[in-house]
Amino acid sequence: MHITETDHTLHIFREGSCNSYLIVSSGEALLVDPGKVHKVQFLEKKLPEKGISLEQIRHIVLTHTHYDHVEGLSRLLEKTDARVWVHQNEAVFLENGETPFPGGTGLFSRMFSWFGAKCLSPLSKYPPVSPSDPVTEETHLQTGKVQVTLIPTPGHSPGSMTILAGRYALVGDTCFHIFPGRNYPPFADDPAQLIKSWEKLLALPVETLYPGHGKPFPRQMLETNYAKRQNR
Repeated sequence: MHITETDHTLHIFREGSCNSYLIVSSGEALLVDPGKVHKVQFLEKKLPEKGISLEQIRHIVLTHTHYDHVEGLSRLLEKTDARVWVHQNEAVFLENGETPFPGGTGLFSRMFSWFGAKCLSPLSKYPPVSPSDPVTEETHLQTGKVQVTLIPTPGHSPGSMTILAGRYALVGDTCFHIFPGRNYPPFADDPAQLIKSWEKLLALPVETLYPGHGKPFPRQMLETNYAKRQNR
C-alpha cells in the first residue's frame, strides 16, 4: 500500500510484528521502524519490486527500541549507510541490544508484562547498534524534497517519538488501532505521560495517524479516545 503526496510517497508495510513506513522523495528514502529480521528480509525482496534500492535509504528513524521494532536493524545496516535516529532516552538500550518490557495498562497486559520480564527476557534482546543521531528535542530531517519532524512523545516508552510529515503523523506505539475505535496502548511505561503525548499529537495539524500496530485512523478517533480518558 502507498499514499502519494505532492512531494513524496509513503509506502506502508503492515507485514510482520509491527508496521514499517518508508517515505520516498526524489530518489531518497527514510525508513521508520525496520521491525524484526524477517521483516527486513521481506523489505529486501519487496523494495526492488517497487523500484527502490536499500542504498536509497538515507535515514532510519526508530519510534522506540522495543525488539519487535528494531531486531532487524543491524541486518539492514549491513546493506545501507543510513543514519540511525533514536531518542536519547533509549540510545543506551539500542547500544546494549536490550530494551525492558513495558508496563501493562490493563489487567491482562500487566500480567503479560510481569511474565515477560520474568520468563521471556530473551525476547527483549536484539543485536546492538550504535545510533548515529540521538534525539533530545524536535528535530527536522530532509529527505529529497520533503522535510519531516521528529517529535518526542514519551509514555509508551521513555524515548518514544512521532514522525510528522505534512498532513499525517507516524506515531509508533503511542497509539494503537488493532481493535475498532480504540487507540489506547495495552502497554505503557508512563500512562500519565502518554496522555500528555496524546495532547501533543492533537495539537499537530494532522488529518491521519499511522500507528506501529494496526490500521491508520483519523484524528477524530484520537480526539474521542482522549475525551474518554479525561472523563474517567
